[in-house]
Amino acid sequence: MDERQRKGVVIKFNNIDIEDFIHTYDGYPWTIKAAESQYFPAAHAMLFAKHLAQKILMKRKKATAEGRLDGINLFKGEDIESLKKKILGENLNLPQEVKTPQEV
Repeated sequence: MDERQRKGVVIKFNNIDIEDFIHTYDGYPWTIKAAESQYFPAAHAMLFAKHLAQKILMKRKKATAEGRLDGINLFKGEDIESLKKKILGENLNLPQEVKTPQEV
């Protein structure tokens, strides 16, 4: 989905983790409670999904001591994409402009 296609699209973001997810976008903090779902503009939802997936993978790898190189956690692209599919839900297209009854 390119930037033009994302305009006016909101995506359901599902926090599939057992902990609250906190992240900032454009300097504003957002908190999504554990197991909570919220709709966000596409850019927000995609960024949040990537970071939530990384957070979940980091916890898994720390628990098993796998995937470490010089103290840095490594993530496989397919692992992140697999989790993003679980995190991101339905897309909704919003009208690009709202017309008043007089304009209709």
